[in-house]
Amino acid sequence: MLIKLLLLVMISGCATMFTNAPRRVIVRSDDPAAKIFLDDRYLGKGSATAKIKPYGNYVLIAKKAGCSSFSHPVSKKVFLGWFLLGNCLLNWCSGILIDLLTGAHIGLDQEHYLVNPSCE
Repeated sequence: MLIKLLLLVMISGCATMFTNAPRRVIVRSDDPAAKIFLDDRYLGKGSATAKIKPYGNYVLIAKKAGCSSFSHPVSKKVFLGWFLLGNCLLNWCSGILIDLLTGAHIGLDQEHYLVNPSCE
C-alpha cells in the first residue's frame, strides 16, 4: 500500500495534484438582456458562471439583437514558480513533464470579466 502511494506521488506533478481542477470564470454585462457565451456555448443573460479547463483557449462573447457583439479572450498565466519549486524541492523530475503535458502549470490571469455588446 505504501509503495502504491509513493508511486502515485512520484508520477504526479506538484501542480497537477494541487491546481489542475477546472477554473471558475464569472462573467457579467451591464446590460441584463445581453446573452453571454463561452465560445459557442450559451451561459445566460446578464451574468453567468462557467468552469473551464486551464489548458484550453476560450473566448467570452456578449450578444444582443440590434447591437454589435463583443468578444474577449480568457487570459492565462503560467505558474512557473509554484510548479518548478514544488517539483524541484521534492525531486520530482517526472512531475515537471507531467505538469507541462496536463497544463497544470497554467492558470487564469483573472476570474471576473465584464462584457458588453456595443449598442449605439
